[in-house]
Amino acid sequence: MDYKEPSTFFSRVAFLVLPVTMGSKINIATPKVSNAEVFQCVYSAPTTITNFVGGSDNQTIRVLGDGKATVKNGTNIFTNTGANKLLVANKVYRFTYINNLWYEDAN
Repeated sequence: MDYKEPSTFFSRVAFLVLPVTMGSKINIATPKVSNAEVFQCVYSAPTTITNFVGGSDNQTIRVLGDGKATVKNGTNIFTNTGANKLLVANKVYRFTYINNLWYEDAN
């Protein structure tokens, strides 16, 4: 009887790595964030972001600040400082959607 090496699950499965989906440039107080992960602030005047609309459970988004956008803390979004936060130009901020609220990473 010939011996054959048993097949393994991993030898027959191809893993697909999905690319990061770039969202649109955001410039309103309630930007839509469904189906994307990365956003760039492009506000022409100081603006307060009051909510990220269209989030799904456990979705994480990254937002590149522009020095004009401020995130309003306390209703729909909770910053890691517990206060309103100016999104500094060229700095990336990360928020995760949990139980219908957005939370900024603690870092």
